Amino acid sequence: RKEHKTMKHSLLFCLLFFSFLLPAFAGSVDEKVKTADSVYARRDYATAIRLYEEALRSPLSAEREAAVQNNIGCCYFQTKDYGMAVLSFRRALRKESGHAEALHNLRLVESRLEDKFNVSSSVWEGMKEALAESGMLRAAGKWAFWLLLLAVLVAGVRFFSLPEKIRKVSSVVSLLLVLFALMAEGLTFLSPSSSEAENEWVVITETQSHAAPSATSPLQRKLHPGTVVKKVQDYPSSWMSVTLPDGSATYLSTTALKQI
Repeated sequence: RKEHKTMKHSLLFCLLFFSFLLPAFAGSVDEKVKTADSVYARRDYATAIRLYEEALRSPLSAEREAAVQNNIGCCYFQTKDYGMAVLSFRRALRKESGHAEALHNLRLVESRLEDKFNVSSSVWEGMKEALAESGMLRAAGKWAFWLLLLAVLVAGVRFFSLPEKIRKVSSVVSLLLVLFALMAEGLTFLSPSSSEAENEWVVITETQSHAAPSATSPLQRKLHPGTVVKKVQDYPSSWMSVTLPDGSATYLSTTALKQI
């Protein structure tokens, strides 16, 4: 019994310790981001990137990390490092697919890229992009939670001594709210899966694609920073087979790429 009491006191001490430590820890991250913001405003983009990256080494929520990655992308965009800008904006969208600002910035930097591909975009893909730009995907999960909570509260009216007509109306309204909650939750599935994102790489430095995984193989085309490719298979000596945005297959050295 004495050991059990000692353990309880130890757990209580740990909880109290972390309750004091966490606000200070969160405050230090906030200070780093605020300092980076002020440095960015002074157009010292290299220092701002360093400070933002220091903030990323701390545990952050997905929403907060997406915001920091978006800021890093803005720094690279200002220095015309479009490869790193695309990488940062896409990392932001990987953390939060509905981040409207990162999506807008990504479209902006993509308009400056040298490589152009004939990519046919379906109506479905266009609708997903429109929803993301509107911010609906970003808020869909929260909508689902609050609609479901409201449905439970409305359904609880049935347990009160109210006229039968009001109780029936509450049942219908609660069912409608559940339906809307399911629709909102369904929007979250429009986001690309993590496995798809893990296979995406960005060209960081100008490079040549090859017909085989070897530097002595025939050249196919020159690729510039910012082009996004999808990995198919790894090969020895830092080579991989990839598909380009137009669906064509080629081989690239991984030294010119960074993984999203």
